[in-house]
Amino acid sequence: NLLTVMGTNGSDANISLINISSQKMKAPIAAGNDSFTVDCSQFATGIYILHIEEKGKMQAFKFVVE
Repeated sequence: NLLTVMGTNGSDANISLINISSQKMKAPIAAGNDSFTVDCSQFATGIYILHIEEKGKMQAFKFVVE
């Protein structure tokens, strides 16, 4: 139930999670030097969007919690 994203500085990035209904989700985020990990254990089954903004660039990733 952990989602780890590599290749980004988690402490410098603005990270947000949104469910398929466009509701902002709250989850513990542990930042590392070149990665961060999101604890999704309390999320309901469904589709979520992870938004990462870093150094003026925005990326979005879709993931599924089963």
